[in-house]
Amino acid sequence: MYCREFEKISALCEKLADAKIYDDAMEHLSDAAKNCTAEDEDDGDSSSQPMSKLENNSNSSSKWTPDELQLLVKAANLFPAGTGSRWKNVAEYVSNHAPGGLPKTEKEVIKQVKSLTSVDANSVSASQIKENGTMMKDSIATTTAPTEKSPTDAAEGWSVEQQKQLESALKVVPASDPKRWENIAAAVDGKTKKECIKRYKELAELVKRVLPLTVEPNVLFVEENWPLQKPLEVEICGDSFKQVRIVLGNDQGVFGLVPLTAKCGTLKLGGKHLDADTIDPEGKKGQFFSLVFEEKNKLQRSTLDVQVVDVNDNPPEFLNLPAEIELSPQQSVVGSVVYTVEVKDPDTGIGGVSRFAISGTDKFAIVNEKCSNSRCSAQLELKKPFEANKVEVLEISARDGASITKSSNEKRALLKITGVPGLQHHGYQKPNAPIFMSVFEGPLHISQNLRLSSKIVKVEAKSVVERNKNIIFYELGKPSAYFDVEKNTGWIRLKKSLQTVGDEPLLINVTAS
Repeated sequence: MYCREFEKISALCEKLADAKIYDDAMEHLSDAAKNCTAEDEDDGDSSSQPMSKLENNSNSSSKWTPDELQLLVKAANLFPAGTGSRWKNVAEYVSNHAPGGLPKTEKEVIKQVKSLTSVDANSVSASQIKENGTMMKDSIATTTAPTEKSPTDAAEGWSVEQQKQLESALKVVPASDPKRWENIAAAVDGKTKKECIKRYKELAELVKRVLPLTVEPNVLFVEENWPLQKPLEVEICGDSFKQVRIVLGNDQGVFGLVPLTAKCGTLKLGGKHLDADTIDPEGKKGQFFSLVFEEKNKLQRSTLDVQVVDVNDNPPEFLNLPAEIELSPQQSVVGSVVYTVEVKDPDTGIGGVSRFAISGTDKFAIVNEKCSNSRCSAQLELKKPFEANKVEVLEISARDGASITKSSNEKRALLKITGVPGLQHHGYQKPNAPIFMSVFEGPLHISQNLRLSSKIVKVEAKSVVERNKNIIFYELGKPSAYFDVEKNTGWIRLKKSLQTVGDEPLLINVTAS
């Protein structure tokens, strides 16, 4: 049975191209069969007759003379494949130029072409028509050579009802049933087991012929130092890779398509290096791409998200680590936190996460490691008693990359810890008292002409108690006629002119709490 408009076949193929599973393909073919049947019935055809009966019982207008066959060849040359309303134009040409012949309809032209060749009517060439027509001549109208049927042709041997019965049986009868196809055939009127299996395979093959556009993986992590000519670790496949385009997300031409086979390909950088330190329009640091691929003349699209990874090219830096810490007996209680070590790493992501280690002692250990926004900290905890006048020199290391990246950087620093008596040069130190970070190795030289309220030097201390980390108050341990200290910042200011001061040094005693 032939549909009135063969152009509808292309629309059916597009639907089948989008079908991902067998049931979707079956549904599209069933709808197409219904439309064909309805159109043929409107023309007065008997849709229940097999194709062979229609050919044998056709009227005289379906018979072709040698002259008409030659005109058919000529018309096929005048209106090649791809011409709009090709078969309508061919039918009109033959009807207008045939000497004394009966008018030919579009349907009769298509039928005659299909009987002359085993290929699809829409792609048959004039040379094929001429060759077969010369050989078969007048007998062509009643005798046709058997041809191999495509899945679309095979659908003509299945009624809409049989198609529905097959679909229902495929859903009901499980694949684990040892007599699955016998039971399916029993549910389909007039069809054998072999015919049902063949029908299933033909439709499944039809779906497979049109490959979906796929991208594997659909999320890709790429290091910022990826070489320009090195293919990315992604595979893009479709019907024809030459027809694949990047339609969104590549405005700056960062990526280029690279074919691997006729159907598959990959990506490479298009002459522009990646940079994970890029600042986006929202002020965030990092580089990210969301690419959309499309195969030309198809409605299929696939996406790929590319996250640029920092290659960890910067080492961590210690923040305000003193050269020496003095421990009083009150601070030398086992389990006490002696100091909180802090580092900052310019790298982003995993490259900015540091891990700490110490060497040169068994009296201290690293505990409570934390990281946030490339700032990491760890506490130095006393594990064994520490006596007065005892000296330990620790080597503290901070290694970024969280110890899991291929490339990492390490920074080391020495910290001297000295045990002292209860009274220190800046007064008695209570348990868990703040530790001064500022180290002054000599006297400060101040101009006598310094203006009042000028800032002289800033004293910094750090709490060893985590909850009081940012709450430090400063005051003078002993009153001073010339100096004062800002309570919240630790800045020492001049409050009296130094014009009358002699050469004797002025002592400033500051406490932190």
